[in-house]
Amino acid sequence: MSRSAYYQQMRHLAQQKRGEYRLTTSDISLSRVRHIYKQEGITIDGCPGRLRKLKAAYFSDPDGCSILLNMKLPEEPRLFAMLHELKHHYLDQALLQCFCQEVYESSPLSRGCSVPEVP
Repeated sequence: MSRSAYYQQMRHLAQQKRGEYRLTTSDISLSRVRHIYKQEGITIDGCPGRLRKLKAAYFSDPDGCSILLNMKLPEEPRLFAMLHELKHHYLDQALLQCFCQEVYESSPLSRGCSVPEVP
């Protein structure tokens, strides 16, 4: 898939979910995203330990969906990480897990996410 096609797919998904959850840019906050997680059935597991590069990781298995979240992140990077993991929830559940590291600020096709290959 080309970068442009990927961008358009992500843009369409974002618009669809904004409409579904009646969100505007000014409405997006940690509490609103936590509410979306609750509605989607995603558990947030805060990591109390020290994480160097890991910001968040998405998991989907027979027990349900969850994210491991670095709770020491400042508010804006934590919000971005949570929204990024929602993308994995909507599009990558079949891959079971995705670990997202420091490279969020690069392109949508960044090397910051490693998705294991499906056998």
